[in-house]
Amino acid sequence: STLLIFVGSGLLIWHRANAIRERALKKAVMNQQLAEVKLEALQSQLNSHFVFNSLNAIQKFILNHDEIAASNYMNMFANLIRGFLESSKNKTIVLEKEIELLKLYVSLEKLRFGNSLEYIFEVDTNLNLQTLYPTNIIQPFVENAIIHGIVLKKSKGLLIIKFYKVLDSIVCEVDDNGVGRA
Repeated sequence: STLLIFVGSGLLIWHRANAIRERALKKAVMNQQLAEVKLEALQSQLNSHFVFNSLNAIQKFILNHDEIAASNYMNMFANLIRGFLESSKNKTIVLEKEIELLKLYVSLEKLRFGNSLEYIFEVDTNLNLQTLYPTNIIQPFVENAIIHGIVLKKSKGLLIIKFYKVLDSIVCEVDDNGVGRA
């Protein structure tokens, strides 16, 4: 019976150690997957087309000897990239900061496209701007509205971004008068 107790205890200890190793392995795999998802999210936030187009816009200002516009654009671009990088460290951001980054992004696009783009931000005064909001979730929708809708228009484009509350939810509505989709 002593031998049976030792063997049973050994099996119990072995099984417990094996379960702990499996949990640690699962945790490591999940952490790796989380890191990959974060990297993909960061890469989508720093859309290579946007970065390339921004650098081209700066170059255009320089070639046109508009140093002030080039400097303004470069400062805004640097602030936006810094904001994206800082906010990408977390899953959430305060709504006020998210709106600020969106305004900076749209301002850059307006500088790039000149008079062909106008924009309006409507933020409900009843919103708590310190509410946590998913990080950089709206920017791709705004970018699509500009690139695939407004830029293709022959006349001036208008982008309206609204934030308002419905029950316990915050709603962001991105509306444009672009060319639309078939």
